[in-house]
Order: sequence, then structure tokens, then C-alpha cells
Amino acid sequence: MRLSKKLAIAAVATVAAVGAATSAFAYWSTSGTGTGAASTETRNATAITVNQVSSLNAMYPGDSAQSLTFNLQNNDVHQTLHVAGVGVAVTDVKDSGGNSILGTCGAANFDVVQPSASTVAREVAGGATSGNITSGSIKFHDDTANNQDACQHASVVLTYTAS
Repeated sequence: MRLSKKLAIAAVATVAAVGAATSAFAYWSTSGTGTGAASTETRNATAITVNQVSSLNAMYPGDSAQSLTFNLQNNDVHQTLHVAGVGVAVTDVKDSGGNSILGTCGAANFDVVQPSASTVAREVAGGATSGNITSGSIKFHDDTANNQDACQHASVVLTYTAS
């Protein structure tokens, strides 16, 4: 009896499928372990630089508060740095000659509202500078009980600290 071509092809395909299925289950079982390693850099991140970008108008008793505008500059080109907040303080007051007059006109003569952490918090990519951030303010403290003439024509030094 002679097999038809279709029957022969089907028989060969079936034998091949059974052989493949059987060979898929032929293996030796085993187990094992391995190790690997990684490291981190030992250098410290470069500090963020806070740049005041707003120019403040001259202040006087009874003046309104002026907004502080600044940006955050990441000088470390290798890594993104996270800034949680920025603080600002009056760290010096100078007369028109550039001499410190903290004894007669000091930080207490200025009302500083700290920048909001929720406005400031961000990541700054390596080598990048954030967009401008407007948060916090400063104004001349209007002390009606005391003479504040020593603060006339003074320059206020603001120090920003990122954390």
C-alpha cells in the first residue's frame, strides 16, 4: 500500500514534534550562586550656588516688601543635586564707603520672609541652572520708636543658603 504525500508529510511532522517535545525535557538539574560588585564615587558633591537675579529697590521706613528672585546653579557636571530649601539672611550692612555698620544698622532693621520650601524644592541637573524662583521677601523694618538714620544710604548684604 502506498501512502499519499499528505499522509507522509503529516507523519514526518508528527515524529518531529514528538522528538522536539521529548528533547525539551531532557536536562540535568543543578543549582549555583554568584557574586558581583559595584562602587560609588568617593568625591563629595559640589555645593549649589544660589544667584540672586532680582535687583531690589532702595528701602525706607514704611516701604512695602520686595520679592526675592534667585536661581540655583549646579556646578557639578557629573550628577543631579536635590535642593530641599533655601534660606536667606541679612549678614552685613555697609555704609556708602563699604564699611560694616552692623553696630548701628543691623539685621533687625530688615524683615525677611524666608522662601517657601515647596516653591524652592527641586532637582537641578548636573551643570545646569534652574529657572528663576520668586519666593520670600525683604523690607525695611519700620521702627517708629527708634531713630533709624544710621541705615540711610546703606547696602544690605544678603546671604543665601541652600539645603
